[in-house]
Amino acid sequence: MIIRLLVLMIGVSSALAQGYQQLDGAWIHAQFIAELRNSASVGQAYSQVRADQPLWIEIDSSNAEGTVRLSFTGRDTVLWILRRVPRLDSTLQWAIGPEDGPQAGPHWWLSLDERGGTYIALVPVREPSAAPVVYGKLPSPRQEASFILHRMVYASLVAGRYRDATNQVYEFQPSMKCSWKGARVLTSLALDASGSPILTVEYANKHRESYRVDRQGSTLTLINTDAKASTIVLERIQP
Repeated sequence: MIIRLLVLMIGVSSALAQGYQQLDGAWIHAQFIAELRNSASVGQAYSQVRADQPLWIEIDSSNAEGTVRLSFTGRDTVLWILRRVPRLDSTLQWAIGPEDGPQAGPHWWLSLDERGGTYIALVPVREPSAAPVVYGKLPSPRQEASFILHRMVYASLVAGRYRDATNQVYEFQPSMKCSWKGARVLTSLALDASGSPILTVEYANKHRESYRVDRQGSTLTLINTDAKASTIVLERIQP
């Protein structure tokens, strides 16, 4: 209770004075990023994130209340509070946790890579000697975690040039622009309730089709969510 009162007393006015703006942006679990790049598998990337660890943290330094957005699955969003909290040695350190409810209070100590500003580290408040959980900040003019997450999945699983069984070429650019058998189409990617990537293709006539994405090595399989439609199997064209 004493720490709780001190947190409220310190408030964001002190936080701003202590470098709140340096924490601005979207931070994504570094092991998730690394595994996604290495394996091109969303499932394997998720396996690197413990259930009690946020997948991503989004900090908006213009929020004077210190409210931050987190996601533990990539689909849900929860609101926590960011404050500078006194530790046992009386020094102040950033901490995040729920503001209300039975679990209210600091859950994770948060520290910033002050030299490069490219990562933050979380350590459980109840396990201060535990290994830090590292989160990376990816270069993007749009610092929205869900946007960056979907672009990462697209770049790792989908982006590239492919050929189907009839020798038709499909080219998916990291920007999500796509040449679909020679026709320009719009694509987008999202994660469904199970965390599986869903690719949506929009044709010039505004007709849309959605596909479950499966990537195994150089083979990209697009499974139409309409069970009556055919599955597209593509082989990557090596540059």
